[in-house]
Amino acid sequence: MSSRYTVFTLLFTLLLTLSHLTGASFESMETKDATGEKIEFPGDLTGSTPIILALILGDSRESGEAQIETMLAWQDSLSSDSAIPAATRIYHMPIIEGLPFFLKGIVRDGMRESYRGAVSDSNIAVLFLKDMKAFIEDAGIPFSYEPTLVILESNGNVRTYVKGAPDERNLSKIREALSS
Repeated sequence: MSSRYTVFTLLFTLLLTLSHLTGASFESMETKDATGEKIEFPGDLTGSTPIILALILGDSRESGEAQIETMLAWQDSLSSDSAIPAATRIYHMPIIEGLPFFLKGIVRDGMRESYRGAVSDSNIAVLFLKDMKAFIEDAGIPFSYEPTLVILESNGNVRTYVKGAPDERNLSKIREALSS
């Protein structure tokens, strides 16, 4: 009897853990892409093709720059992987917390330059937030200062996420999520 109870408890805990992602989505907000075009995040990014958000969650300039390098490695890995649908769109989203409004344009231009032309300006948008941690956790993603890839459903809900570099384990998780 206790083993059935243990199995039931484990299954219930697993369902609760997974249900946190079901229907989770990002808070809607207005921002600009690196071309200066206004976009509604995440609504204007969703559609019929797969969407990947490359979130840069640095706690310092140095950390952010290192994460951009990681995201450029992700861009290369995903672009050259034949298992990734060709129609997959990748949006790079550096997230900056607590920046005064008068510095936003300077930071946006600096972020664009950080990508050195490796990512289209229309696929780069900086999100300026008051509370980065709450923003990420409200979307059902545990917060950490790590580069985070998020796959969005066509309705804007979070399908899955991975944190860190493009190693085989993370690439497999992305491939699997895009094929389902």
